[in-house]
Amino acid sequence: MNPIGVILYLLLAAIIVMFWLKIRKKSLDDLLEQSNRDHHHVQKVIAKHSYGGSWNEHQQWMKEEDSSLE
Repeated sequence: MNPIGVILYLLLAAIIVMFWLKIRKKSLDDLLEQSNRDHHHVQKVIAKHSYGGSWNEHQQWMKEEDSSLE
């Protein structure tokens, strides 16, 4: 087997394990609710900063929005 194929299968397995660890013990309703919250959170940040910015700025804006929700 091609070594690149082995690497791709290992990466696929790692991604599947990461997804499984993230969603285990959650119902479909829980996952949809979390997705909806995250979606609206990002929409609020984009509305405030419609011209965008760097990745570091985006992360800072997301943290600021998190702290304003509490």
